[in-house]
Amino acid sequence: MTHLDLDQSGSDLTRLRRGVPAQRRRLMVLSGFACAFAMVGVAAAVLSALL
Repeated sequence: MTHLDLDQSGSDLTRLRRGVPAQRRRLMVLSGFACAFAMVGVAAAVLSALL
């Protein structure tokens, strides 16, 4: 979600604005792990296809 999506969501998120940085940091870490796992999976698939 972008900043515009958060702003357009309405005043419901104003209470959660304080917890957003921590959630964003956790999301970045999780997405980094997912990206690493995806790259490892692609590399394994390519290696198994070549071998």
